[in-house]
Amino acid sequence: VARKAALAHATKYAILSYLHENGDVSREDLATIVEDGVESHVGDLIDAGLAARIGAPDDQPQETVYRITPSGRREIETDTKHIEHHA
Repeated sequence: VARKAALAHATKYAILSYLHENGDVSREDLATIVEDGVESHVGDLIDAGLAARIGAPDDQPQETVYRITPSGRREIETDTKHIEHHA
Protein backbone atom coordinates (compact mmCIF):
# COMPACT_ATOMS: atom_id res chain seq x y z
CA VAL A 1 0.00 0.00 0.00
CA ALA A 2 2.82 2.42 0.89
CA ARG A 3 4.47 1.72 -2.45
CA LYS A 4 1.36 2.49 -4.50
CA ALA A 5 0.62 5.58 -2.39
CA ALA A 6 4.14 6.87 -3.03
CA LEU A 7 3.82 6.20 -6.76
CA ALA A 8 0.47 8.00 -6.90
CA HIS A 9 2.00 11.24 -5.58
CA ALA A 10 3.25 13.40 -8.46
CA THR A 11 6.30 14.81 -6.66
CA LYS A 12 7.41 11.44 -5.34
CA TYR A 13 6.97 9.89 -8.78
CA ALA A 14 9.01 12.73 -10.30
CA ILE A 15 11.81 12.09 -7.80
CA LEU A 16 11.76 8.36 -8.52
CA SER A 17 11.86 9.03 -12.28
CA TYR A 18 14.77 11.42 -11.77
CA LEU A 19 16.66 8.77 -9.80
CA HIS A 20 15.90 6.25 -12.57
CA GLU A 21 17.27 8.57 -15.23
CA ASN A 22 20.28 9.91 -13.33
CA GLY A 23 21.56 7.14 -11.06
CA ASP A 24 22.97 8.26 -7.72
CA VAL A 25 21.68 11.74 -6.95
CA SER A 26 22.59 14.13 -4.15
CA ARG A 27 20.02 15.82 -1.95
CA GLU A 28 21.24 19.11 -3.41
CA ASP A 29 20.49 17.93 -6.96
CA LEU A 30 17.01 16.75 -5.94
CA ALA A 31 16.35 20.17 -4.45
CA THR A 32 16.61 21.60 -7.98
CA ILE A 33 13.48 19.67 -9.02
CA VAL A 34 11.57 19.76 -5.70
CA GLU A 35 10.92 23.10 -4.04
CA ASP A 36 10.14 21.89 -0.51
CA GLY A 37 10.21 18.70 1.47
CA VAL A 38 12.89 16.71 -0.34
CA GLU A 39 13.67 14.68 2.79
CA SER A 40 10.00 13.96 3.45
CA HIS A 41 9.28 12.84 -0.11
CA VAL A 42 12.43 10.73 -0.38
CA GLY A 43 11.77 9.33 3.09
CA ASP A 44 8.41 8.03 1.89
CA LEU A 45 10.09 6.45 -1.15
CA ILE A 46 12.67 4.82 1.13
CA ASP A 47 9.94 3.54 3.47
CA ALA A 48 8.16 2.06 0.45
CA GLY A 49 11.36 0.31 -0.70
CA LEU A 50 11.56 2.33 -3.91
CA ALA A 51 14.68 4.37 -3.10
CA ALA A 52 17.65 4.08 -0.77
CA ARG A 53 20.00 6.44 1.02
CA ILE A 54 23.59 5.48 0.20
CA GLY A 55 26.96 6.56 1.51
CA ALA A 56 28.25 9.97 0.64
CA PRO A 57 31.18 10.41 -1.74
CA ASP A 58 34.59 10.37 0.01
CA ASP A 59 35.27 13.94 -1.05
CA GLN A 60 31.92 15.21 0.34
CA PRO A 61 31.19 13.28 3.56
CA GLN A 62 28.34 15.60 4.59
CA GLU A 63 26.39 15.09 1.35
CA THR A 64 23.32 12.84 1.32
CA VAL A 65 23.01 10.68 -1.79
CA TYR A 66 20.01 8.64 -2.97
CA ARG A 67 19.60 5.75 -5.40
CA ILE A 68 16.61 3.98 -6.92
CA THR A 69 16.18 0.39 -5.69
CA PRO A 70 15.56 -2.60 -7.97
CA SER A 71 11.90 -2.46 -6.91
CA GLY A 72 11.69 1.23 -7.82
CA ARG A 73 13.37 0.55 -11.16
CA ARG A 74 10.83 -2.20 -11.93
CA GLU A 75 7.94 0.16 -11.15
CA ILE A 76 9.22 2.87 -13.49
CA GLU A 77 10.07 0.40 -16.27
CA THR A 78 6.66 -1.30 -15.98
CA ASP A 79 4.93 2.08 -16.22
CA THR A 80 7.04 3.03 -19.23
CA LYS A 81 6.19 -0.23 -21.03
CA HIS A 82 2.51 0.22 -20.22
CA ILE A 83 2.51 3.78 -21.58
CA GLU A 84 4.38 2.73 -24.75
CA HIS A 85 1.97 -0.17 -25.28
CA HIS A 86 -1.06 2.11 -25.07
CA ALA A 87 0.38 4.99 -27.10
